[in-house]
Amino acid sequence: MSIIHTLQEKDEQALLHNTISEGKEILSRYAQLKLLLHLQEHGFFAKKEIRYSLKSIKKDFNFLEKYRALFLEIINILSDNEYILITGDAIVTTKKVETVQSEFNILESEILTGSYSSEDFQKVISPYIKLMNSTSALLLQVASGKLGYLNALFPKGDKTIVEAIYKTNIQVLYNTIVTGYTAQIAKTLQQTNKTVRILEIGAGTGGTTTPMLEMLKAANISTSYMYTDISRGMLRFGKSKFNETYDFIDYKTLNIDQDPLTQGFEANSFDIIICSNVLHATLNINETLARIKELLASSNGYLIVNEVIEKLDFNTITFGLTDGWWKYTDEENRKSYSPVLTQQTWNTLLSDANLTEITPSQKTKEIYQTTSQGVFMYKS
Repeated sequence: MSIIHTLQEKDEQALLHNTISEGKEILSRYAQLKLLLHLQEHGFFAKKEIRYSLKSIKKDFNFLEKYRALFLEIINILSDNEYILITGDAIVTTKKVETVQSEFNILESEILTGSYSSEDFQKVISPYIKLMNSTSALLLQVASGKLGYLNALFPKGDKTIVEAIYKTNIQVLYNTIVTGYTAQIAKTLQQTNKTVRILEIGAGTGGTTTPMLEMLKAANISTSYMYTDISRGMLRFGKSKFNETYDFIDYKTLNIDQDPLTQGFEANSFDIIICSNVLHATLNINETLARIKELLASSNGYLIVNEVIEKLDFNTITFGLTDGWWKYTDEENRKSYSPVLTQQTWNTLLSDANLTEITPSQKTKEIYQTTSQGVFMYKS
């Protein structure tokens, strides 16, 4: 199947990819500095050559057990960036911890008024920085159970900060790819004079849903669209956002960690299933894919998975505060102290689920390598 993406055809694609690639580095550096500054504000790792034990730091951080992997990943981030040296159970701070504030000031200046202040860069990094500013300030409170993670991600119930993430160039690029795949599949399926049945799992704030519904309506494709999420609050949000504009959408709770047939769904009842940045937050990917396949049409059913395929520090200190980020039980499939799966692992597990890959174009593969994200399309 040949998929043509408008974004890929533009001359500025090389510039966009370079901007996204450099933007990732800026965001990772910002995350590392913001994390350490937050810890220093609470009395940790502020002076050089201070010795701690891993056991004492873990006790002082007082993280809930569900955030055990977050604690270990924080230690890894500090070690990888040479702020601390680890020998056995001993942790010793390096002289770099005393220059963090000045490093951050320089980086922030570059972002606000310097070489990273251009419109192209801001489209990539600004929403992530706003989210990091919100979550990093509350990281210890959330991880120790003093505050719920929703307070960090959605301060005072405001969903616009997270919503903005899904409007960045990175997410627009991937939504374009997902929408392009869906459009071509739906048009092909509609040739049999059928209503195309689409299920979106983990629709959340509708970052993927928005361009998808716009495309389906503009193309006049006969569709029934099922918007699902584990959260009833997200369903209410989706209804308020889409109900007046689209008459072919329904809303239903779905926990894909459990049998969907016991939640009011029928086997083999969807032609296209879309999962965008959600499956990493399930307990066991093999079991998740088996449940999804049960919902997929037994023949000519299409599964489109859009997922991050690289561990990124700015995700750790933002979405890493959510319960779902760390609840996985299949550590053998994930990157260390992360719910992320590599591109190779995704392809292996999807094939193991007896699904057939529809190979992406070479241009699309090149995009994946640049942006740390991947879209996987498989057929039943």
